[in-house]
Amino acid sequence: MVLAIYAGTAFIILEAADIIFPRLGFPDWSVNLVLYLLILEAIITVILSWIYDITPGGIVKTDTLGADEQKMLFDEKAQKRQKTSNIIIAALIIVVGMLLYPKIFKRDVSPLGCDVELILILIGDTMDNAFQEDFYEFILGSWGKEE
Repeated sequence: MVLAIYAGTAFIILEAADIIFPRLGFPDWSVNLVLYLLILEAIITVILSWIYDITPGGIVKTDTLGADEQKMLFDEKAQKRQKTSNIIIAALIIVVGMLLYPKIFKRDVSPLGCDVELILILIGDTMDNAFQEDFYEFILGSWGKEE
């Protein structure tokens, strides 16, 4: 979270420096200097955010978790959600692999022997009709097929 906020702020600072520094007559390397300083500060920010936490009581050093607190973090519901998300991710990886197989090995048939267009039709049935045509054009266009 801290790194994402820092990256957004650093981007704004870098863009401002890129626009303002040439107008003020600073040398070209000054924008590179700002970039290098922002990268160095990002490393320092990550280290400090790892060590310290901001609480309502102020900035305090991060405590290590005890055995009871670790058990609370890994309760059964969280493990069940993690298992479900792992299954969904695995299924998505398999589907993407099946769609990329013909593109990688220059074939018109997926590894299961199905036609690529049949797979796209099955996937497309679950999609909104307005999005479906663009999806087909994008996928089929990437295989170089003509409609």
